[in-house]
Amino acid sequence: MSNLLTACVLSFSIFIAVPAYAQGKPATGASSTGPGLKSELWVMHVDQMPGTYQLRNTAYYLNDNVIALPAVRRNKSFQATKKIDIGTHRIPSGRHRLDVQSIYRGEHGLFTYLRDYEFHVRSTHEFEVTDGDSYEVQVVNFTQDGLMRFEKRPAIEVRLFNKRTGVTVPVKSSSTFEIVPIRKEGGVAQAAR
Repeated sequence: MSNLLTACVLSFSIFIAVPAYAQGKPATGASSTGPGLKSELWVMHVDQMPGTYQLRNTAYYLNDNVIALPAVRRNKSFQATKKIDIGTHRIPSGRHRLDVQSIYRGEHGLFTYLRDYEFHVRSTHEFEVTDGDSYEVQVVNFTQDGLMRFEKRPAIEVRLFNKRTGVTVPVKSSSTFEIVPIRKEGGVAQAAR
């Protein structure tokens, strides 16, 4: 039982951001009701990673508030389409920040060493919305091209579209990437820390 509990704690340990409501602060920007929330933000997770990388967990935060922790492995729609509708959120005009954290497990028949690793990808995306407009955000997980090792390829890109004007909105993005070796203890795979 303790191994299972340790595995659960370790697998969710990358979700280190504490949402505002858990800190006793009022939620800002991720509410669906209230005055001044005249813009609409629809968020879609798109997984373009090859089968070499299996998505295990993902988390979405809008302005430090949790907006989605989808159950990826049990989601049959995701398994078929590689897309998850994160939801539509009413937000005020102005600057906003979307944080995305994803965990992938290596999975490859030829390169069996990949099964011994998890790939943690964290990204922050800042953008601005105008009052009354509707926006579509596509968060695309993909692998970078080029001559690089499998461990270095995972990446996240955000595409933001103003649905009224059809214009792509600039997004300032930054990402961090961590490779976490998996150790097997008592027959249960655990992320090494």
